[in-house]
Amino acid sequence: MRQNLLLMLLLFTSCMGKGDKGSTLRKEVSLECTSIEALESDLFTIGDYPEINWWEDLQDDSLTCLIEAALAENPSLAGTEKRVSAANQEALMVRSLLFPDVSGMFQYFFLYLKDAHFIQELLPALSTSNFLYNLLFNFNYEFDFWGKNKKKYEAALGSAKSIRFEHEEAKIILSTTIATSYFNLVAMKAKKEVLNNLLANKEKLLSLIVLRKKNRIDSRMDEYTYTQQVKAMEDAVTAVNAEIALETSLINILANRNPESNVETDPVHKVFDYKIDMPEEITSTLLSRRPDLLSSLWITKKNALDVGISITNFLPSVTLMDGPALVTNTGSKLFNADSFANLLFPEVTQPLFTGGRLLAAWKKSVAVYHSSIDHFNSLFLKAAKEVYDSVTTYIASEERRADQEERLFLAKQNYELEFLRFENGICSMIPVLTYDEIFLQNKVLMIERDRAKRVAYIAFVKSLGGGFKERKEEKITKGPPSEK
Repeated sequence: MRQNLLLMLLLFTSCMGKGDKGSTLRKEVSLECTSIEALESDLFTIGDYPEINWWEDLQDDSLTCLIEAALAENPSLAGTEKRVSAANQEALMVRSLLFPDVSGMFQYFFLYLKDAHFIQELLPALSTSNFLYNLLFNFNYEFDFWGKNKKKYEAALGSAKSIRFEHEEAKIILSTTIATSYFNLVAMKAKKEVLNNLLANKEKLLSLIVLRKKNRIDSRMDEYTYTQQVKAMEDAVTAVNAEIALETSLINILANRNPESNVETDPVHKVFDYKIDMPEEITSTLLSRRPDLLSSLWITKKNALDVGISITNFLPSVTLMDGPALVTNTGSKLFNADSFANLLFPEVTQPLFTGGRLLAAWKKSVAVYHSSIDHFNSLFLKAAKEVYDSVTTYIASEERRADQEERLFLAKQNYELEFLRFENGICSMIPVLTYDEIFLQNKVLMIERDRAKRVAYIAFVKSLGGGFKERKEEKITKGPPSEK
């Protein structure tokens, strides 16, 4: 009996070594509960985003349709969304360190011994053929006295949050890129219409010069000069057509569509006449919405946790390994009470000498943490510069647009006055066409000023991380101050 017990103990110990590497019995976890647990701590916060998508404030149905289609169909954005999902699952994998690791294993053991084998000399009760049934459960749990595993979990959540904000940044880049291309496309279509009118104007002037040359009023030099102007205007129309094709292709590619598909746009007067709202006060608090800053902040917090993890590696770790088992040499008796066996292995591990590995790991984590702080500060300064530059550009574009609006009005007045002179026989058609050309050229400049203003606004929205509208819950009416 003692020999059988010794043999079972040897086999059981062998199974323990294999059981540590066995399959883990995974426990179903809730990502929603995990997020709630993380957000209850002081370390984690939710990013402050506008409640309404920023492009809806422009009241442009065509632009809204394009951006929403791109957000739903863009493959690159879908890839970043999958990265967010993978990072969340990675955090759940790290979370499993907070729970015991339980696995089960069944073994059927057959031992054949030749006569006069040395094991028979040690265990005379063994026969030539031996059978052993072993049902083993491995229970392994590390006591998190120093909070190492909890810090690992929080650091993994920080990485997941950082990737989530990278996804939000990708959405902002995608939406602002489409909006910029959309306003460029609207401006190019309007320019094309005006340039076609300019081309028709040039062709009329050329025909008049040819007629005057035939009557020996103008010279051949005048005909060549106006012919060059017609060719130059045709070249301008060709360039605008190319710009329209390129902007259309870019929007379609971002929306995961055929590059040659038609892109519907609202009329230019409806797009550019809509008044753009700007915040009354522009402060650094608006930068709290920028996903890249929030992503960098979460990385910094994650690196701070890594410093704490590296410190806990110097401390002893306490692990409890328990192995209840059912062991018998008869299958029908496997679940009997007398077949029960159990081994308990409490273990305390204290690093004594690691060749400087733990110290180097700690210094590395500290260096990475300080590097992430410097990166965040640099990114914050860059974000502030982008806001300042976009506001400066917007103000300049607004002033230039106001000046151009006055010039356009004066050009229109001159054209109308000159046309009245022509109707009353005071002047010929040539000065009328000349003033009409000046008016059309100012109209082209006006379209460009409107385009520049919209593009500057989009750059401002992008610099703030997706808009500046307050959420409804932030608009709380303050009551009268209480009397002391």
